[in-house]
This record gives sequence, C-alpha cells and structure tokens, in this order.
Amino acid sequence: MMAKDGDVWHNNPNHSLPGMKRTKRIEPGGPMSIANGAKTPVEVFQLFFSDIVLVTICAHTNMKIGVLQRAFRNQEHNTTTDLGIMELKALLGILIMAGFKDNHMTMAKIWSHFHGWPLYHSTMTECRFVFLMRAIRFDDSASRVERLKNDRFAPIRMIWEAIVTGCRNNYTPGPHLTIHEQLLAFRGNCPFCMYSHS
Repeated sequence: MMAKDGDVWHNNPNHSLPGMKRTKRIEPGGPMSIANGAKTPVEVFQLFFSDIVLVTICAHTNMKIGVLQRAFRNQEHNTTTDLGIMELKALLGILIMAGFKDNHMTMAKIWSHFHGWPLYHSTMTECRFVFLMRAIRFDDSASRVERLKNDRFAPIRMIWEAIVTGCRNNYTPGPHLTIHEQLLAFRGNCPFCMYSHS
C-alpha cells in the first residue's frame, strides 16, 4: 500500500524491501549476573548501594555532624550523634518510602501519629531526620572547591558513578524500555543543564 506521502506499507510484517539488511536478534533485557539471585528488596538495594558507598557517606556525614554539633548544643544528645550504617539504611528507606507513598504530605503530617505511617516515627524522630538531612554529605568538603573547578557534579560524583556502575553490572535494558523526561518540583539552582534522551 502506498501512503499519500509516498511511504510504502506492507501487509506482511516480515516483508523486507530490496537492499534492507535483516536486523540482529534483539536480546530481552532484565537482571543479570548476581542480580538474578536477589530475592528481597534489601538484597536488590545492596546491589546499587554497596557497603563501601554507605561507609563513605557515613564518614563524610559524620564530619559535617562534628561541625553542626556545636550549633545544636541545646538539642537532645540522640539528635546530634554520629551516623552509623544501619541508621543510614533506615534514613534512605524513609526517603524511598516517602517518595513512593507520601510525597504529597508535609513533614509534620508524615511524622504525625494520626496522619503518618507508623514506619516513620518508629524508625527515628522528626528532629533526628531533619538533622540528618541537614548533615548528610557525599564527598570530602575539604577538597570539593578544587574538584568543582573541573567538575560541577563533584559533590555527588563518587556516589553517582557507583550507582551507575551498579546499574550497568546488574541490569540490561530491553527493547521495550523508554527513557523520557520527567519534571520534578525543585526549589534551588542547578549549575548545569540536564537533558533526557528518548
């Protein structure tokens, strides 16, 4: 069949025009290597956030906590203590869960015993969560200024590369995967342009 614009359409989907090469067989995507053995959400999480990444985040965050402790002398001791790996996992779990379930709620409602989900206030107090969100760091702030001269992504470069490596090592994109733009609410300045590819 001939379209008005001159394109030729065929009834047989396997019909190939003269000179066209048969495309290679497209392999299905999905988990690969060790990811095939991951059965629980925690095991999947650890494929992308290794203990090395978590220890690095804890170390840099605790450096910032040391600075902030002087300004939070009046807070309860539990609010300003150093961050451990287990508590970091709990913090990331709260952020992931809130992003999926309660991203429309204010922090006061999330930690409310009436409106909020018990998971949040049974994991940590609202004061502790706010303090950790203020303190969390992903790189060495002492060398950041020098690294920012050549890399605007410097504050999260190491963590970003580790997660990207985890994605490449554990998942193969399939033929039916589409990456498109997504608009997210953001109240800040981003020093670089971000593009999406479809």
